[in-house]
Amino acid sequence: MKNMLIPITPSEIYNPSQVEYVRYANSFTEQDMSKNSICAYLSDWEDFCRWCNHNHRQFMPANPHDVADYLEDRAKNSWVGISGKNRDLKEKTPLKWNSLERRLTAITKIHQYNGYNFSRKDSAIRRTLNGIKRVLSKEQTHQILEDRKSPVLMEDIRKMIGSLPDTLTGKRDRCLLLIGFSGALRRSELASIQKENLKFLKEGIVVLLPWSKTGMREVNIPYGSNPDTCPVRALQEWIHAANIENGAVFRAINRHNQIQLGALSDKSIVLIINRNRYIRDTVKEAEEKQIHDSTVTIPNFGGHSLRAGFVTQAILNDVPEHSIMEHTGHKKSDTLKKYIREVNKWKNNAATKLGL
Repeated sequence: MKNMLIPITPSEIYNPSQVEYVRYANSFTEQDMSKNSICAYLSDWEDFCRWCNHNHRQFMPANPHDVADYLEDRAKNSWVGISGKNRDLKEKTPLKWNSLERRLTAITKIHQYNGYNFSRKDSAIRRTLNGIKRVLSKEQTHQILEDRKSPVLMEDIRKMIGSLPDTLTGKRDRCLLLIGFSGALRRSELASIQKENLKFLKEGIVVLLPWSKTGMREVNIPYGSNPDTCPVRALQEWIHAANIENGAVFRAINRHNQIQLGALSDKSIVLIINRNRYIRDTVKEAEEKQIHDSTVTIPNFGGHSLRAGFVTQAILNDVPEHSIMEHTGHKKSDTLKKYIREVNKWKNNAATKLGL
């Protein structure tokens, strides 16, 4: 990923003589962001450059009014962007709020790295974002509720584990579910776990995540009191059964029961969760009930369900907020407070005290 922090944009986008890049670099400046963040920012920056080229605007140093126009365009209209490893052009839908925020962050950081002053708090940008947020909050509320992943709670975990067969694939999936849930791991973090980054102690295991979304961090996972749902024992059993000495811990298994060398993709982890017999039966039952009762909600499980489940279950069990954040790696409490509000809507609902 060398020199990835410097915005290298395809030559057809702009005239290279238009901008003289100014930067400071040493042996550590290229390590101040995670690999995923760098790739995301450069992809966003490239899209901004393409928009500027198409609309005859200067991308560096960018005029705040042009940035505001760019954000408005991406929020309102479909657009054509590069997609996949083959960099094919594909029509895309208008961006959601978080994507727009990241685009602005990318533009700001690229300017900073190249020695230009750029304020994302310019009134044109700020007022545009306020207007976009007001409109999107009305248009996307329903979509947000539909996209929100259902948490996998402790009761679900027990039933998911109980539905797995006593096979090599069953051992892997059991380990994956328990480590993902007890570690409150994102699916990308779960897929990236390496054998050499595990440390077994008498209290449990330490999982080192060198490329976490929030930077390098360690996750401590203790032994469970129940052997059937103990994440540490499940991990030991899987590593022994798969004879994993180094490299990726969670790997694909082909139809001949042969373990592959490469790590599972984060998409594979979503499939493992959704194909679990208990999850399939739960969703199917909800779908059948909804035919006769439209108020029935169909659960929406996915790769984030394990992490969301840990946080939700911890809140239900009255675990202190700071302890949850220390385990999950949350830097700010804003995200956590969303879970707390969701749980407290029912746990501490004033209407339950009315005696109805």
